Amino acid sequence: MTTTTPFSGPLPHSAIRTLARAISLALLLIFGAGVSIAVSVVTSGAAIADDDDGGDDGGGGSGGGGGGSVTNGGSKDGVKNRPSFRKSIKLKKRVKKPVRAKKKAHGAARPRRAARPTIVALDLGDQALGTLRNAGYAILRDETLIAAGIRVQQLRLPRNRTVAAARAEILALGGAAADPNAFYRPQQNADCADEAACGARELIAWPPQLGGTCSADVRIGVVDTRINLAHPALSGQRIETLDLGPPGRGRSSSNHGTAVVAILAGKAGGISPGLLPGAQIVHADPYYLARSGGDVAEVIDIVRSIGCTDAAPCRCHQSEPSGPAHTVVEEVLRRANVAGIVAVAAVGNAGPRAAPQFPAAYEMTVSVTALSSELAVYRRAGQGAHVDFSAPGVAVEVAEGAKGTVRKSGTSFAVPYITASLAVIRGGRPSLAVDESIAQLARTARDLGEPGKDPVYGWGLPQLSGVCGGQG
Repeated sequence: MTTTTPFSGPLPHSAIRTLARAISLALLLIFGAGVSIAVSVVTSGAAIADDDDGGDDGGGGSGGGGGGSVTNGGSKDGVKNRPSFRKSIKLKKRVKKPVRAKKKAHGAARPRRAARPTIVALDLGDQALGTLRNAGYAILRDETLIAAGIRVQQLRLPRNRTVAAARAEILALGGAAADPNAFYRPQQNADCADEAACGARELIAWPPQLGGTCSADVRIGVVDTRINLAHPALSGQRIETLDLGPPGRGRSSSNHGTAVVAILAGKAGGISPGLLPGAQIVHADPYYLARSGGDVAEVIDIVRSIGCTDAAPCRCHQSEPSGPAHTVVEEVLRRANVAGIVAVAAVGNAGPRAAPQFPAAYEMTVSVTALSSELAVYRRAGQGAHVDFSAPGVAVEVAEGAKGTVRKSGTSFAVPYITASLAVIRGGRPSLAVDESIAQLARTARDLGEPGKDPVYGWGLPQLSGVCGGQG
């Protein structure tokens, strides 16, 4: 068993020297750590200052910050002129070795390169596609719509081509139109329970007898988001729907499409009765759910949707996408117009000072804005020379969810009123030219703004009483 005997008496000189060396070493280690801590604080402070938060992130006015002021002697703890231990203890100056970059682990992920741009082209032939393929283009999609007479392609550019050069090359090879790929979104609208409700049918003097007899043979194409065919307003109606979104993507939401189609052709006597409950609807959904949220559609799928609904054939075509101008979309709509199909679109909800939205702003498209029950234009509606007609679109009751309704506002909800009106006019006189159909509707309109056509209301609010069978 080991025992410890207490020591009494003076320490030997050898023991004193050993103790002094131990204390000196301890001080060296302690203050060495202090230097390291000070450097860490300054480094962290510099990183935080890069966030541009306006502060100095640590209180130090300059130099080494708070840690340095304590080490070098100051009044941090209320003791002035504290002697510096660095003066009494000779510390070997540290030389910071350069840090070598670590080698990447085998198989580590590399930064992703930016995707090369793509172009959408119209009517390129096989020979032209072969030439482009040999030049380094990748043919991503090649869609042919035989009934509509449309062939549309999406191509990825080679690395040595600018978009302008690629577009010129494609057009030179016989493409009818070509532009960079673009994205379109439906007009999103918020609930508006706080806005006054209105009698939408009364605003346009929609006669109740138009329900079945005048619309029995009317066929209308609709490009919009997915619709809920199980909703009580649409269950059992004459609706053909086509899912034309890109494969492998999430399906679009159904609220917008369901609401718009129900206004147009909802079940008579149901919870959301439509203007033309006997009409046949050909609906195409080019949208998919984007990773960033919301529904989005690419140009090639917009073109496919227009082509499919026009090939039905439809007397009227209602398009809800909103986005930038695109020569391929414009050319497809021009061909539809020549074939005797009226295209109707919303002016958009980007505000009165916003740039015109497409396809509503194309010359061959009938552009629609939204009104309240007091005949005031919707505060978010686009304005401009392209506005053609006004229709109810503020606090209108629309189909929503699994089996309910809700009041909403937006230019999208005004479009079905003009689409139905033109369908009725054309249903009574199938041989009537597109321009004459629009002119006849304009003659029924109630002028709401400046005399004649104006950039806020267009021709005004159509009055449909007595228009059945082509009688304006």
